[in-house]
Amino acid sequence: MGGIGSGRRFQHRGPHLEEVPQLDVRALKRGGLFDQITSNGSIKWTNPGLPEAALEYAYADSTLCITYAVKALHTASNVVSQRIFIDRTTCNYGGTRTWFLCPSCGARKAILYCASKWFLCRQCYGLNYTCQNEVYADRMIRKARKLRAKLGASMDLQMPISERPHGMYRSTFERLIRQDQANIKNVVGAYSQRLLSKPN
Repeated sequence: MGGIGSGRRFQHRGPHLEEVPQLDVRALKRGGLFDQITSNGSIKWTNPGLPEAALEYAYADSTLCITYAVKALHTASNVVSQRIFIDRTTCNYGGTRTWFLCPSCGARKAILYCASKWFLCRQCYGLNYTCQNEVYADRMIRKARKLRAKLGASMDLQMPISERPHGMYRSTFERLIRQDQANIKNVVGAYSQRLLSKPN
């Protein structure tokens, strides 16, 4: 099992938000971590493209203490300990909402990310979603393939969609077929524009 930070290496652009381990305070609350005055245990998770990662935690006095391994390129794993303070706000219709206080900026956050050594908020790391760095042509391909996945069709945009999914209304299927054709037209147009804009 690799430590947090092992896995694929990132180029100078830095990792995307989906490519780093993350702690979600809502998931921890649903798991009952904050139900007791004190608690301890371990958390394991796997992100797509990353090896399985794990950390040990101890919770007491509105403070979550976590210990985990961080591995940098060409170095051995180092064990890191970090304290994360927990805050709560009152909801309009009763109850409370639980938050992490980002160890760097102190802002209330539902999710913290380990893009380097520490778990910090998205803003402190400057993390973006993968789609935010996509060029228009790639965005059009992703949109086209998302629709094809809904139809259970081939991801090869050159292959026609012939079979209507079981239980789908014919009118819905025909509408999605028209949308697929429009998507393919947009993909072709986007790549044509890229070719035309390239310097000779």
